[in-house]
Amino acid sequence: MHEAVGALLEVLRAYLERRGDVVIPTARAAGQGRLKIAFRGLYRSIPDWLGYERLQDIIEEITGSSEALSDLESLGVRIVEVDGEPYLEVPLGLLERLRAGGG
Repeated sequence: MHEAVGALLEVLRAYLERRGDVVIPTARAAGQGRLKIAFRGLYRSIPDWLGYERLQDIIEEITGSSEALSDLESLGVRIVEVDGEPYLEVPLGLLERLRAGGG
C-alpha cells in the first residue's frame, strides 16, 4: 500500500478515536453504507508521529500518484467535492474495521 494512503488511514483512525462513538452509530442507524467526512473534520486528527504536518500534504501525494489513487480506490475510498468543500467518502465497513484496530 502506498505510504500516503497508509497515512490517510491513520488520520481516519485518529479521527474515529475522537468521533467514532457518534459518527458510526449514527450512520448505521440511518442505513448509510458510506460516510462523507469533511477534510476540515480531519485536520485535528493527524498523529504527531505520522511524518506529515498537514492533511493537504497527504492528499496531494495521493492525488499526484496513480498508484496511491488506485490503492485508495481499492479500499472503496473516494475524494469528492460537495458545494466546493472536499470530503472523503468512506465505506462504513472500513470505518468500523479501522475503529476496531484493523485496516
